[in-house]
Amino acid sequence: MSLSGKQFIAGAILAMGIALSNAGQAFAASLTSRATLTADNHYGLFHGSSTGDRLNFVGRNEYGPNGSTGGYNWSHAETWDFTMDSNDYLYVVVWDDRSVDESWVGEFSFKDKDSKTYNLLSKPDAWEYVITQKGTNPGDWGHTPGNAELNWEISNANWISARSRGLNDGSTRPWGRISEVTQAAEFLNTTTNSSGDKRDNNRYTIFRTKLTVADVTDMPPAESVPEPASAAGLLALGAVGAYSARKRKAKAE
Repeated sequence: MSLSGKQFIAGAILAMGIALSNAGQAFAASLTSRATLTADNHYGLFHGSSTGDRLNFVGRNEYGPNGSTGGYNWSHAETWDFTMDSNDYLYVVVWDDRSVDESWVGEFSFKDKDSKTYNLLSKPDAWEYVITQKGTNPGDWGHTPGNAELNWEISNANWISARSRGLNDGSTRPWGRISEVTQAAEFLNTTTNSSGDKRDNNRYTIFRTKLTVADVTDMPPAESVPEPASAAGLLALGAVGAYSARKRKAKAE
């Protein structure tokens, strides 16, 4: 192969490499994240893809009906610190003790590389839910549902906009005020005997942010992804560079 041909290929590869590198940066936004939440009666916190084929488990509350710091298992919220991608969805998997009434409440914060903080609360406009079709209620002493089970439920879900039971300001019975969570957060309804859905008593609920964390918090994208035309332009630029080098060589001869 002639030197000019090699230069052309090298220029094209370099241009395409730049385009792919820039595109990859858009998916590499890592967020320092904090979640403070509780559920009546149990929850598991995850983040991952919209289809559930990739899920990362963060943590869960106590086993059994009692709280580790006193009261019921929902009386005080837990706080979790973790790292997640801005393109991930948050998932809160919630189940009950098959009696009385159930809900969950929480607040979330995300800090980007510039230390700017974005906040998210348990409010109906940001969350959606589905009652499981196959997954059964683990009960007070059961383990958090596994990734394979959750993946099936999520990939086959017909999502419904979340329903609020009221603010975390002390007025929403029977939970009153969860002191670790802001009063602006709302209790979101989960499976319950009083909901009218006969499936509820032996199922659990999966909540998910309606969009990625970046989108539900109005977070700007980490990097701009080159449009196809831009990538083509970079390829053309590489080709022009190779052609120019060939012309200069021809004149020198």
